[in-house]
Amino acid sequence: PAADPFGNNTWYYDPKLEIPYSQQYNVSLQTELDENTVLDVAYVGSHGIHLRVGGMYNTALTPGPGDIAPRKLHPHAATAFFDRSWGTSRYNSFQFQLKRRHSAGFSYLVSYTFSDSKDICSGWFNEDGCNPQDPYAWKDNWGYSAFNMPHVLTTSWVYELPTGPSGKWSTGNKALDHVLGPWQVNGIL
Repeated sequence: PAADPFGNNTWYYDPKLEIPYSQQYNVSLQTELDENTVLDVAYVGSHGIHLRVGGMYNTALTPGPGDIAPRKLHPHAATAFFDRSWGTSRYNSFQFQLKRRHSAGFSYLVSYTFSDSKDICSGWFNEDGCNPQDPYAWKDNWGYSAFNMPHVLTTSWVYELPTGPSGKWSTGNKALDHVLGPWQVNGIL
């Protein structure tokens, strides 16, 4: 062991550290617009509880030049990391999806998500904890998550070209039709 335990940088945990968990909930409605098209509308949410919030403690409480030891809460002790299970997170979203089954050689999917994700800190330790900017006022770090994406639009489609043995543009020659089709054009945006 080191000769001076006060000079070591150590990581500590709250002795009453709790296991983090998440509650998820959703409700959705689906309606058929026609025999091949369906519209889905959903609310999806989650709430993270007892998430790890760390921080570097016993730092200088006030800024200034020179030695920081006289400005520390415990001048003779080293600066140390300390984790607590005080963090929370919230995610809320509305999700819309318009889907057409493959019919008459065409299908598509359009999805849109409007969401909001907030937490105490989505720091560089991810689910293992994070370090707020000011560990003495960690509740002031409540804000948008690092991964918050309020608008997400995704579309995809499949169009079957009318070529090949069963297509409108059949050549009548089986060998040539198998070379020319059936082909599809696909896209994702």
